[in-house]
Amino acid sequence: MAVSRRLNDSGLAVSLDLVGEEVHDRNSAMRATDEYLECLVRVARERLLSNISVKPTQLGLAIDDGLAGDAIDRLAARAAELGATVTIDMEDSRYTEGTIRLFEKAQPVHGNLGIALQAYLHRTPSDLRRLAPLGGHIRLCKGAYVEPEEVALTTKSEVDEAYGRQGRDLMGRAQTLPAV
Repeated sequence: MAVSRRLNDSGLAVSLDLVGEEVHDRNSAMRATDEYLECLVRVARERLLSNISVKPTQLGLAIDDGLAGDAIDRLAARAAELGATVTIDMEDSRYTEGTIRLFEKAQPVHGNLGIALQAYLHRTPSDLRRLAPLGGHIRLCKGAYVEPEEVALTTKSEVDEAYGRQGRDLMGRAQTLPAV
């Protein structure tokens, strides 16, 4: 929180992330959700310009879609009460579709969510078209997971080109707040 305050005082907004992903038991997923809920309260209490960014598998997506969906709903509802937002991070391609479905389900209900998309995935241009009409924010990143070439671009030049093309597309979509 102290670092967040210093960054805010320098004119920067902060995204907070509890490091961890792909938990394999319900208790760990529920504990992560509770820690994020506590984080939201502290951010509000300390009046920080901050949001939270969550890994779906840390909230249980690798165990049960419903568990992760319930966690996203709880976090988004509490964040809305406190005037904050929740970004759903993107993980490796095994979880891309499940992550997108979490956003598609929760964003129309809560209206305060964002999602990360990875420019190097072949599917991302269509995912961007699919998700942009839902509003919220979309954070475009290049992609950090090692993926097979059937799933993702593999050379730096291809990734850079895709990132630029998708970034321009994202910037031109009025219903979505872009983040890069």
